[in-house]
Amino acid sequence: MINKFAIKARWAAPILLLLLIAGSARVYAEPGHEARPVPQAATSQGKVTLVADPSEEIYRLPALPVPTGVREEGATFIIDYLSNVYNSGGDWCDPWPEAAQNAFETAASIWSSIIQSSIPITIEACWTDIGDSRILGYSLEPDHFSNFPGAPRSNTAYPAALANALSGSDRNGGEPEMYLAYNREFNYYFGTDGNTPQDAYDFETVVLHEMGHGLGFSGSAYENPLGSGNIYWKAPPNSFDRFTQNGSGAPLLDFSSGSSGLAQQMTSGDIYFNGPQVNAANGGAPARLYAPNPWEPGSSYSHLDDSTYDNGPNALMTHALGNGSSIHDPGPITRGMLADTGWENATPTIAGMPDQIVHLNGSAPNAIDLWALSGDRETPNSELTYEIENTPSPGAGVEMDASERYIDVLPDAGWTGQTSVTVRVTDPGGKWDHDTFTVTIARIWDGSSGSGWHTSSSWTPSGLPVGDELVLIPPVNTHPVISGSAAAVGGLIIQPGAVLDLTGQMLSVESQLTNNGTLKQTLEVNELLTTEFLRITNQAGTQVKYYGVDITPSLVASNTTVTVSIAGDQVCSPQVPGARRCYQISPSGAMDARVRFYIHEDELGGHLLMDLSAYHLSAGAWKKEAGLHQYPVVGDVKYVEVGGIDQYSPFALSEFVLDHAHYLPIIQNKYT
Repeated sequence: MINKFAIKARWAAPILLLLLIAGSARVYAEPGHEARPVPQAATSQGKVTLVADPSEEIYRLPALPVPTGVREEGATFIIDYLSNVYNSGGDWCDPWPEAAQNAFETAASIWSSIIQSSIPITIEACWTDIGDSRILGYSLEPDHFSNFPGAPRSNTAYPAALANALSGSDRNGGEPEMYLAYNREFNYYFGTDGNTPQDAYDFETVVLHEMGHGLGFSGSAYENPLGSGNIYWKAPPNSFDRFTQNGSGAPLLDFSSGSSGLAQQMTSGDIYFNGPQVNAANGGAPARLYAPNPWEPGSSYSHLDDSTYDNGPNALMTHALGNGSSIHDPGPITRGMLADTGWENATPTIAGMPDQIVHLNGSAPNAIDLWALSGDRETPNSELTYEIENTPSPGAGVEMDASERYIDVLPDAGWTGQTSVTVRVTDPGGKWDHDTFTVTIARIWDGSSGSGWHTSSSWTPSGLPVGDELVLIPPVNTHPVISGSAAAVGGLIIQPGAVLDLTGQMLSVESQLTNNGTLKQTLEVNELLTTEFLRITNQAGTQVKYYGVDITPSLVASNTTVTVSIAGDQVCSPQVPGARRCYQISPSGAMDARVRFYIHEDELGGHLLMDLSAYHLSAGAWKKEAGLHQYPVVGDVKYVEVGGIDQYSPFALSEFVLDHAHYLPIIQNKYT
């Protein structure tokens, strides 16, 4: 896991004052491209601010849960807490309160779960008296870079943190990627639970806001001189500017720098950010920006419109904050804006959808909460799109509910079967992920009235299985026993830990047969005659659905019975870890026999049939059978046949290795 925060503190003597305040924002161009200088008047006012507004209503928005694994993959922030030194904006930085640092790092952890960058992002953080009782904090304009490898657009300035992330290199060397300052003269709440007192300002919210500007939520337009109403563009335009337009859809960059037309647009209250991901997060419409008349330095153009977005999920990046409010999530529009301007659109994730088992004529509304199993770095789950991308069996009744948050399983009356369901999640930028689960609708054994297969009340719903039904045997205290007469079902699933005992009866299965538990059968054997154990066919007897073992005694006492159990998809023994098909052969008397252990091609796991040997457990150790091994093939079915077996205990098929210490597990049950 990446350590998200490396914390530094810096002290310096006042002699550094002239050096620090001489610094200004810079725009760098790659070799072969010219970067036009930023006017000095612009650099002197290049602060984007958050205004305190005690008249605003109290609004609280908690941070979104972070999807599993996302925080480890995001961004690393290095926070340089300046102390007793001037910052790059010329303000004297006092020592940081510890509680303020904790709130700062909590805010940074939220951004680290949203953006992605392989290059650490250094923040120069100043705790200061800004000298303006209206300003909670500011973000000083960072360095910008254009025409670098990986830049989405040419002749476009990208803030340092974004340029580094896009190019995968530290383009500004040892310089910070953000310059942030916070006004120590306010009464702040430093807690991170969002329970901000009415007379305090939530510091975590203020930090989140200014970090948003440092990441690129800021346009390059500026007023020069202050109060003149003359609005200019910096050159080249930045990644934010490229998406702004007026209410008629005309790009603001079409209005010339310094023109009366640009000034009119910027104070019209009718300008917008029009990007595909912002629009997707805003109901298909561009997001309105803050454009009051007259122009407000530090606020105009670089915030969302207060009257439109206050007291809602996109309130963080409006220009003012009320006391008592706490807004701990950037909101879907800001996430979309970051993605539009170049921050990588992370792929949403969905995983761990649980298989669903519903009894015949039952239902499972709201069976799966998709929001609980999915997530996206930039987009809240409510803004993601979910769909069932395959075509499950119609009778299973698998559908998205009206909220498009839950999967319902509402099967048709009388329908049983098993079907796979694949759900796709897509973010507003078109990236997607999917996950698959299985729905099983079956008559389910519960054993509530004893072990008899033919006991109606031992099934859910009550009633005997009929020939076209899927039957599920779960691991319950009383396992089913087929006795008295044969049984026939449409399909059979034996779950791990469950047992089905056929005794001496026949079972026919028409379609699916999956044994992940144990099948068991007891039959009488006779000399020189082959007895087929656990040979299960379809109801017409024309297709074998399950092969077990064949036993042909060469010497056996009369009236000898043999019980054979086959455990599917299970570990046979600690000595043979991972052997997935385990045989137990238990004769009632002495017997010398030839035994066939059946195996399907897809159970070989890439090994050769002739490399397999039969081993039995004897005195706590696995012993290779000494008899002649043969390897016939019958259609798609193969078997290992061993003669002269006279010791019976758990058996496993495995491949011999030279050190005699292990036998490679290769058998996997995949019967369907």
